[in-house]
Amino acid sequence: MHTVDVGDTMSGLCVKYSTSAAAIKKLNKMTTNEIITRQTILVPKPENWDASKDKSHLPDSVLIALRKRRLTTSLARKERIEPDQAVVYL
Repeated sequence: MHTVDVGDTMSGLCVKYSTSAAAIKKLNKMTTNEIITRQTILVPKPENWDASKDKSHLPDSVLIALRKRRLTTSLARKERIEPDQAVVYL
């Protein structure tokens, strides 16, 4: 389940939840891609869904921090520098 925030788009939800607009529309009996702020939308679980890795319940600020950490670690390994040095490049 997802509550639509300001700035959310159907395509953004598809990326976030690894699904298609058609699947979201079918599950919610929608005929268009239009979504409205504060609307609650059911989101289908992808076929390869793993409950232990589900982060959809986390706030965007936490997801961004996790992605930044993952990028920092990846960059540090690639450039053979310390992670705290890699932060400067992000």
